[in-house]
Amino acid sequence: MGDNGEERMATYLVTGANRGIGLAYCQQLQARGDAVIAVCRQISPELESLGVQLEAGIELSEQSSIDELVRRLDGCPLDGVILNAGILHSMGLEDLDAEAIRRQFEVNALAPLLLARALVPQMPQGSKLALIICHDGMFPEMARECAYKGAEIMIRTAGYTAPIRHSWQITNQANSFCNLMQTASVCMCGSDGTFDSMGEAMFVDFDGTPMAVGGGRADEIVSCEMRPDLVREARIHWGVENNIYQFGHRGYTAVKGGAQDAPYSYMHDLVAGKYRLPWEDQVVHTDGTSCGFDTPERTYQPAEEH
Repeated sequence: MGDNGEERMATYLVTGANRGIGLAYCQQLQARGDAVIAVCRQISPELESLGVQLEAGIELSEQSSIDELVRRLDGCPLDGVILNAGILHSMGLEDLDAEAIRRQFEVNALAPLLLARALVPQMPQGSKLALIICHDGMFPEMARECAYKGAEIMIRTAGYTAPIRHSWQITNQANSFCNLMQTASVCMCGSDGTFDSMGEAMFVDFDGTPMAVGGGRADEIVSCEMRPDLVREARIHWGVENNIYQFGHRGYTAVKGGAQDAPYSYMHDLVAGKYRLPWEDQVVHTDGTSCGFDTPERTYQPAEEH
């Protein structure tokens, strides 16, 4: 609703809007009556023909360009931001280009975070997001850490091949249900010259129920309404299945406040730097050499606590 009580159309900002998926987002949002702010480096004829608000000449990997975009927006309220801009340089080990890899990281990983941070004052207030990358989603401890720090929605970006499809789905559902947290997960589509990623998208509700799942079609856009208010409600009012609360208050029906210790040996060993599996010496793959990576020479140095 606007300040005068009248209903207003929603406003969405879309990056990488000049072609492909970004252009399709702009077309679909405009078709349903939403206002669109299309952000890109260069305007394509197809984008210009839509008649939406255009913000061109924006290089999202540069902080000065992000600052310029914020200046142009002049505090315009945003109902949603679609961080679609991305690049892909196909290469193998023979023609490995370190600068191209660095460029991809800046545009695909760092730039969305910097832009999202800059636009927070203009976006709806009321949800805490967490972002995990690829295989981190296979570790339940990662999702638990996100929820433990208050995240209501966890975003997972990944690149997986088709044989891992079932594991991808069930871990998305488990990450949601075990933490009463909604998850939005997307898997890369196409080939990087070595692996063919399966291309998939999935939204899961806090009870582990899939809300929207991709159908495997090329150029498909999967969207879903997320309700962090329902996450907050469940975390406060749920009983038996309030898993993230009960983990720190186990057996509260028999013991006041429940058991609040940490009897798990793997946790103690991990903290002490002694994490070791009973079958550790039999593990075949202990680095990335089987996938073409060089044998690492550096040792891990934990970040210093301040």
